[in-house]
Amino acid sequence: MQNHKKLNKELPSGNTHSVLETHDLHSATIEIWDNGIYYVHFLPESEVGIELARKAFQLLKEKHQNTPMYIMIEMGKYTVLTKEAREFAYSEEGLSLNRVSAIVVHSIAQRLMVNLMAELKSNHAIKVKAFKNHEEAEEWLLNQKNA
Repeated sequence: MQNHKKLNKELPSGNTHSVLETHDLHSATIEIWDNGIYYVHFLPESEVGIELARKAFQLLKEKHQNTPMYIMIEMGKYTVLTKEAREFAYSEEGLSLNRVSAIVVHSIAQRLMVNLMAELKSNHAIKVKAFKNHEEAEEWLLNQKNA
């Protein structure tokens, strides 16, 4: 784990956040931002299997403070999830910490996957939305958090 209290990211939308913690999971990175957003970035051209999905879930669970989580997930270009990782992500356990997810996508296939997830979970208290960039995703998450 690395602490980055002085690392600020200035976004065009005017949102500014500091990265409080960074966790490297080899083909994924998880950041905890001072605005309450958890940022999960999967590396481009990687395959996300059940092991990585469970490892990321465990880390988020350890950091979770029994409040709704606001998560920004960025799928790297050409990143794919295995069938097992998708099933875990859509399971009650996989969704147990999550209430609002903004997912930054880089392909039509990724957008279709996110839209399917949103439709499957539309009757649950979970909001999921796909975005083309970080700025829109962060702004939406902050609006959801402050609503």
